[in-house]
Amino acid sequence: MTDIQLPYPQPASARRWRSVFAAFAMFATVLNLGLLAYAPQAAATDVATKKSHHVVILIDSDEEKVMRHAIAYIVNLSRAYSEKDEPLSIEVVANGSGIKLFRADTSPFQKELTALRGAYADVVYSMCGSSHALAEQRENKSIPLMEGARLVPYGISRVVDLQEQGWTLVQG
Repeated sequence: MTDIQLPYPQPASARRWRSVFAAFAMFATVLNLGLLAYAPQAAATDVATKKSHHVVILIDSDEEKVMRHAIAYIVNLSRAYSEKDEPLSIEVVANGSGIKLFRADTSPFQKELTALRGAYADVVYSMCGSSHALAEQRENKSIPLMEGARLVPYGISRVVDLQEQGWTLVQG
């Protein structure tokens, strides 16, 4: 039979230091786990707090100068918020005589508007359905919409709906 040597009883100070070391190791582990758990939340918080912008541009004039301004607004807003790496949504609402902007048969800016929609995915073109119907009656013909434009029942109510959702109105 082999002799098994049992460890000598340790003095109280050694037991105390071992307890302090164990407590410190446990604290360090908990702290590391806490930091690891916090890091993804911090990243998610940064994404969640990134400011998002929503702009509605109302065009109610058939003047080319006004339409050109609307196009410049889209370009300038898109550039400004892209540089800040902040999301942007734009909806252009054509109402009254401003529906000329989205008419396939009369719009002087179809190429530019099509290019903008291709360059900036979050741009929507909406034409007032009421103004569209009145123009069709007045001209006694069907009025085609340019590609990428859509009809909304009433342009002005679309603008109000968007404003009530927190969108910023820019008058063209």
